[in-house]
Amino acid sequence: MKQSGTELTLSATDLSGFSECQHKSVLELAVAFGKLDRPGENEIERRLLEKRGYEHEARVFEHLVRGRKDVAEITMGPGEASRAQAARETESAMARGAELIAQGVFVSEHWFGRPDFLLRVARPSRFGAHGYVVVDAKLANEAKARAVLQLCAYSELLGELQQSEPESFFIAPGGVDVRLIELRTADYSSYYRLTKQRFEAFVAEGNAAREVYPEPIEHCGVCSWWKRCEERRRSDDHLSLVAGISARQRDRLKAIDVTRVTELGALDPAARVPGIAKESLERVREQARIQVAGRAAQQPLYELLLDVEPGFGLDRLPLPQAGDLFLDLEGDPFVQNSGLEYLFGLVELTAGEPRYHAFWSKTRAEEKRAFEAVIDRIFEGRKAFAALHVFHFGHREADALKHLSCRHKTRESEVDQLLREHVLVDLHGVVKRSVRASVEGYTLKQLEGLYGFERRTDLRAAARAMQLFGWLLETGEGDQAEPEMRATIARYNEDDCISTLRLRDWLEDRRHEFELKTGQILGRPAQPQPPASEPPHEGELVAQRILARLPEDPTLDSTEQAAERLMANLLDWHWRESKQTWWEHFRARELPPAERLLDRSVLAELSFDAVVGTEK
Repeated sequence: MKQSGTELTLSATDLSGFSECQHKSVLELAVAFGKLDRPGENEIERRLLEKRGYEHEARVFEHLVRGRKDVAEITMGPGEASRAQAARETESAMARGAELIAQGVFVSEHWFGRPDFLLRVARPSRFGAHGYVVVDAKLANEAKARAVLQLCAYSELLGELQQSEPESFFIAPGGVDVRLIELRTADYSSYYRLTKQRFEAFVAEGNAAREVYPEPIEHCGVCSWWKRCEERRRSDDHLSLVAGISARQRDRLKAIDVTRVTELGALDPAARVPGIAKESLERVREQARIQVAGRAAQQPLYELLLDVEPGFGLDRLPLPQAGDLFLDLEGDPFVQNSGLEYLFGLVELTAGEPRYHAFWSKTRAEEKRAFEAVIDRIFEGRKAFAALHVFHFGHREADALKHLSCRHKTRESEVDQLLREHVLVDLHGVVKRSVRASVEGYTLKQLEGLYGFERRTDLRAAARAMQLFGWLLETGEGDQAEPEMRATIARYNEDDCISTLRLRDWLEDRRHEFELKTGQILGRPAQPQPPASEPPHEGELVAQRILARLPEDPTLDSTEQAAERLMANLLDWHWRESKQTWWEHFRARELPPAERLLDRSVLAELSFDAVVGTEK
């Protein structure tokens, strides 16, 4: 949003932002009218985002420019005059029939748009037998609602200029390979017009001054206003501070004038809230109650959950073994286009004391070697301790091991074996189903107060080091500070591993407490019998022979070697793709019934009623 005199210019980005968070639009309007200063941004994050955006846009440009001779690139400087000149140059390029226009500019009344690319198509317009469609490069791997709204706005401005509505528009999502997702304009135009109408009314009717509460949403994680909004929610004791509460539950509670954590914690146990199931209401009410009690006591509190379904609580903890390992990974999901796991941390108990091992990587080849080293270390430990388990916190570590086995086409059978035999133990699920704690979120760091764990590494310093290391991996800049960065990140990673160990020990103590309180003796997970190993199929053997003669690092492949590598990976592609489905199937089967209902990827508690008809 920009104010020029009494006029306010709106952009497609403003519209997409409004669709996600109206409170952000309030703040942006205040900035436009000079009533509020924009908050500062993290310089490293901003530069990384800009760099990744420019690089992805350049890849899309190279893809689109192939075979096209007449390409127009529009430049625009600051100020209204430069914007008007860029709009005239865009129109001129369209009139002459340029095959590709990069960074075109549209201006219409109080709306402004600058799509990444305009692609000429054989569709009549005011310019003759040709017209244009919008192509926009987005770092996200899929078409998101805000991106679709943005492209609808560009397409409307384009349609006004060429006097012909574009039939479709294209999103070029992030990833190593450039691909275009085509979306029909007509499929989204009604939603777009409604959103635009609401946004214009929001601005025109002075709604910037009205109260729009900063509800927490997914976009908060990338919004520069996050701190201001979080401080507001804390000062209001907002219901979003209750661990595990959903936006829908907050809305239902607000309808009965329950808007604060203290009010929810004091809610009459006999009270019922329309739209919230009895069990769900009890869960969030009791969570709010213990959080309020923790504040009053000024120390972390916990309560054992005594009615957990067998097989999903503390009885899911395997018997501790001397050879148990504790795993934590650090990585960057965006570096080198598809992400890199740059540190694998393992802690083992040697003579009763934790010993830390760090496996580092900066390239794809090093990531493969580090991954193999970790898997080999686990299997080496299992030779001495057959019942060894690998403990981690959250699903990320298990997901990463599965993903890396497929990405690098190595240790696939070993990872499958770890999953089948339940060697990997996620303590996050055990905690959530076993105890209720006075925390705002069941993260490892928030739980550490329960078992008195103190970190050696300042969290801000660690976050800064990881940002700088990500910048180094992506740009090569800052290598002189690499030893210091590595040391800080390794200490942070070691803290995570040891904290996971301490949490496991604390949960073992809770098992004993549970047994004393209830008089029940908790069982242990049954040790699955390993299935008979299957010999590798012929395609896998051929692929192994092909890959053995290629460079370890795929970036060093010649054109012929890259083709051979692709062919080798295609030999068992369908088999590896089907594994993803089976992994998800078994993950869902291991969820407690109540969690299946909340899991978006699961259809739960359906029963057959009748056949209503058939269709060929």
